[in-house]
Amino acid sequence: LLAMLQRRAQRVIWWINTDTGISRTIDFCSSGPLTDDDVPHASSDQLYDKFGYGRLAKEFYANNQVFKKDDFPEVLCEFQKSIKAGKPAVVRKTLTVQPNAWWGIEGYHVDLVLVYNEHCEEFVSALPADTRQSLAKGTEGDFAHFPLYKTMFNNGALGATSLTAAQINLLAAQSEYIVRQHEAMFRNVLSSKYTRVVVR
Repeated sequence: LLAMLQRRAQRVIWWINTDTGISRTIDFCSSGPLTDDDVPHASSDQLYDKFGYGRLAKEFYANNQVFKKDDFPEVLCEFQKSIKAGKPAVVRKTLTVQPNAWWGIEGYHVDLVLVYNEHCEEFVSALPADTRQSLAKGTEGDFAHFPLYKTMFNNGALGATSLTAAQINLLAAQSEYIVRQHEAMFRNVLSSKYTRVVVR
């Protein structure tokens, strides 16, 4: 994302692939401003660092702010509503990019589509019965942690950084499902005949 903002990309589709889901315990649509205690449990640090909370992450994300803190709860609210409805976690917003001297990013407005690899009940319900049965086994099944696969040791110590072909294919299938469910939006954002849609 930061590299695209450095180039002042006007339209960005950002796929957030992470092992950390959106919180189910915090009601982002009515909780008001987030506290420092809330943020580490709200989402992946790959997301919250872009809204000015990078100092709370365990990694070196303190200089990654590119969006206003005030915009973060609304983005999380939209994600949460989609997840609760069983829909793909996709949010389209027009956000104000904050100048960031560390990364050489200038201020401007970006049409941003955020795609979070969260659980999508509609997708899972459409899977073959044997796949659903395996998913229902949780960490004992063939798709442990899906779709929030761990980046290390998802399949035990012998597969330190690897996923099985079946795990990769299922994640790819969900990604395809997401694109198809939002086909018109993706076509608009990527089209040479792009029509700017201001979504606040």
